[in-house]
Amino acid sequence: MNRTGTLTFTLAGVLTLASAAWGQEAAHLCDFEDPADIRAWEFTAGTPGVVEEGVTHGRKALEITFDPQGQYHPAYMTWRSVRGDWSGFDALVLDVFNPGLEPIPATVLIADRAWVQKGRSYWNRHNGSATLAPGPTRWTIPVGGLYRGEAGSRNNDIKRNIDASEIVRLDFGFGVKGAAGRVIVDDLRLVRVARPAGVWAFDFGPPDQSVMPGWTAISNATAYTKQRGFGWGPQGGTPWNGAARDTTFGPALLRDFCEAGGYRFRVDAPAGRYRVTVVYENSGYWGGEQAMQSKRRILAGGEEAWSETRPDGSAHALYRFEEIEPLGVDIWDTYMKAELAKPVAFDARAGADGLTLQFEADRPWGSKISALAVHRTDDPDAARWLAGQMDEVAAEFRGMAVCLDKPPGPFVLPPAWRASGLVAWPVDIADEVTPASLPPEAAKGPEDLVLSRLAARGEIATFCLAVRPDENRRGQVSFAWTKQPSLPAEVSAVWYNAVRGFNSIAYRLRAHTLRPVDGSLPLQRDVTRMLVLKVRVPPDAAPGNYEGAIRLRSGKGPAVSVPVRLTVSSVVLDRQTEFRMGFFGLQPPGLLPAPRRQQALERTLALLGEYGMNMVCGGPSWRLKGWKDGQPVIDFGEMDAFFALLRKHGFTGPINGY
Repeated sequence: MNRTGTLTFTLAGVLTLASAAWGQEAAHLCDFEDPADIRAWEFTAGTPGVVEEGVTHGRKALEITFDPQGQYHPAYMTWRSVRGDWSGFDALVLDVFNPGLEPIPATVLIADRAWVQKGRSYWNRHNGSATLAPGPTRWTIPVGGLYRGEAGSRNNDIKRNIDASEIVRLDFGFGVKGAAGRVIVDDLRLVRVARPAGVWAFDFGPPDQSVMPGWTAISNATAYTKQRGFGWGPQGGTPWNGAARDTTFGPALLRDFCEAGGYRFRVDAPAGRYRVTVVYENSGYWGGEQAMQSKRRILAGGEEAWSETRPDGSAHALYRFEEIEPLGVDIWDTYMKAELAKPVAFDARAGADGLTLQFEADRPWGSKISALAVHRTDDPDAARWLAGQMDEVAAEFRGMAVCLDKPPGPFVLPPAWRASGLVAWPVDIADEVTPASLPPEAAKGPEDLVLSRLAARGEIATFCLAVRPDENRRGQVSFAWTKQPSLPAEVSAVWYNAVRGFNSIAYRLRAHTLRPVDGSLPLQRDVTRMLVLKVRVPPDAAPGNYEGAIRLRSGKGPAVSVPVRLTVSSVVLDRQTEFRMGFFGLQPPGLLPAPRRQQALERTLALLGEYGMNMVCGGPSWRLKGWKDGQPVIDFGEMDAFFALLRKHGFTGPINGY
């Protein structure tokens, strides 16, 4: 039946949002226990039914079987008897069970009375989304963060968030248009989360931010007052308008921040010793917005309580994860827990006027504070609560950082390849090979596999193989010419990286970089790897046939020798043509120190020239040094050095400026 009573859970182990041991009030709105619950919803796509699978409250749940002909989603539901007043609650929660093998995209529409009065436009309602991984998901929608429109373009018409006391519409949509499948939902509820006495827990962000349930919102305008008992200042004032921002993705506690560099934050904690925990926002939204400081520190009562120094300074953000390939890893543990969201913790003493923290960094946007928690050092209950909160953040992140790649089908080594412990098949450099790629059904056996190409002189010829083992093995790969003459050649392996879209941390694994192979090649079960043999054909190479072989060994059984046949024509490719070719952008990142930036520029120009580019985009500009006798004094030094470097690498044509 439709239940609207308020229940309070106080036992650990009950499914709660954040802090079962400290209490959570849940107003159960609909738990789909009988036909009346289903009749309370209008289904404009999909077929509803009651099931006993995926139940989280009561004994039944709602199953929606997808309709591929649905107009926008294969499953879409609108609540006919929406509860109008959500004020006083922290979040709306829906339990979802995805019984399939692939993630399901989901959307939520929430509207208030002002939306009706302004014509029911798309941009005046809340349009949220989620990615539902296979299995159970607790979809949490903070009540305080219901912006109008979209996450990246919010509150453009009505200049305020959805009024939680005047809700008039609630819709849920599931799946991609045209998809088949099903989804199970249960226990729609509003929740209010409590925290232990003696704990201050602050979630920093812009006004009307999404707030983690049980935490207190802090914006750049939250000035200290005695009545409030916390806030910026009173000395030093509040951060400027614009210092608090929302990255729009990630868990509620981490997705927003306030730049606190040079500002003080006061908490009226009674005199005593306290454990202080700070979480910085280090990722940013766009590239270039990541934390770039060399050093930052936190002062408590005017004394340094914590500091951090990064030897690579700004460049640390570029190289920190360069050697990590996210295959078979936990994204939270690998990136966030290890560094990007690693809490800073230290002890500090509060005096008669409470506890004042001051944040400092040697670069702007180096003190982006997402969260701050304070509790007595001798309060184990508070420490356990805070640890549970960080576990909740990790769980919420993992539920959002879903891999969107389709799982591979069953893989068994073809009979002809079983002795080798791997299978290899030819692919093209432009093919999208992913970790889940499988060999075609008609893949050739090792004795029939041959790679052949036709190349012009002055070209780089590429030969590509996809390789998939049956087990984790220490493989080997090498290339050698079997007949003279020979040409310069090297073997590389394609590394993968996680690629996401805007406003989401759901990701796909895609080709990212080429890494030279020195003979050793780790082979991973359930991972297909592309190998690329690059043969450089000099402009003066002799035309004719060249023969070599790629040698593969999985560590099991005999090695596989794949013949490579290259025919070099008498045609010569010359990059000095009227047709201009080049990449948009050239300058190395400004995060690199000057000597390394110059080295990177030289390597970039050499690489562009090697691949036939004859034009560059960008470069330094002249500098106005001052005025003399009414004439500008201009320094062309950087431009002169840049042009000399271009000539050194064969770039003598026009430059594209931006």
